[in-house]
Amino acid sequence: MEENTEATVEVDPVLYVGIDVAYRRDTSAISAVYYDSTRDKYCLWGHKIFRPPVNISKQVTGMTVNMLEKQRIGKVLYDPYQFVSEAQRLEDQGYERLMQEVNQQTENVQFANLLQQAFIDGSFLTYGDPERRAHYMWCVTVATERGFRITKKNQSRQIDVVIADAMALYGCVNDRTTHHYPDYDEVTHGTSLANLP
Repeated sequence: MEENTEATVEVDPVLYVGIDVAYRRDTSAISAVYYDSTRDKYCLWGHKIFRPPVNISKQVTGMTVNMLEKQRIGKVLYDPYQFVSEAQRLEDQGYERLMQEVNQQTENVQFANLLQQAFIDGSFLTYGDPERRAHYMWCVTVATERGFRITKKNQSRQIDVVIADAMALYGCVNDRTTHHYPDYDEVTHGTSLANLP
């Protein structure tokens, strides 16, 4: 996985992993995002773009398992239409509570608007990479009644890493919003049982 080498990465962050897979001649991508409390920013921890032909089970699921075994993972977000059989395998391996379905057809508006707003207000930090840049150049947001959707400018181009970024950010923001606990503060948080009433 291509990791963030341009910015200081938080030590042992909780990662939210977005997976966008495609079959036949398209690419697939994994992105990992975390929240950095010291900067109050969401940061891209790393990404991987798989070029076709992609072996979903060996390459994408293999890398996902590697991350689940070696990193602190908050959620793995995936489209059930694309990744359902692989997700079931991961659930059978004991990762059921970390797997989160994100329907790209019905939830595209939410994660597209979130990604766009994060870039506008500067709350999502990424790093330079030519292939990532190409994926972003080949995508476009289309206005709908419910908001903007991410789509391809040209059907022959790949935008998988954009979708993976958006899904990972979506999971990170939502999980932090609903299950956020304050950072450790030695003034207000005791470290000894002797301090309990």
